[in-house]
Amino acid sequence: MEPSIFRGTLVGAAIAMGIGVLATVGLILLSGRYAAAGGLKLLASAGGLGAIVSYHLTVKRRKAMGFRGPLDEWSKFIGSGMSFAIAMIVVAGAFLVAMLVLFAHRAM
Repeated sequence: MEPSIFRGTLVGAAIAMGIGVLATVGLILLSGRYAAAGGLKLLASAGGLGAIVSYHLTVKRRKAMGFRGPLDEWSKFIGSGMSFAIAMIVVAGAFLVAMLVLFAHRAM
């Protein structure tokens, strides 16, 4: 089965965002307060970094398995509709997670 660039990139972004949530919670515990804008910045940055790293890992895995595609080249991927869709999903996901953390913090 051919490894999907879209799925691989989103999985990497989700894992990195999960690590970002742990960092955010750690910062909340240390400082005792939470700013949703700061949480959004941290989570979106972590998700974006995870997406970039997992894109490269997915392409490396695809090449090792003998699959080739037009989006395997970074220069063609970065301006594609898929990269835009992934960016929008990462930003929207970071926003939702930041709001969940905010509501959880206020409920405490």
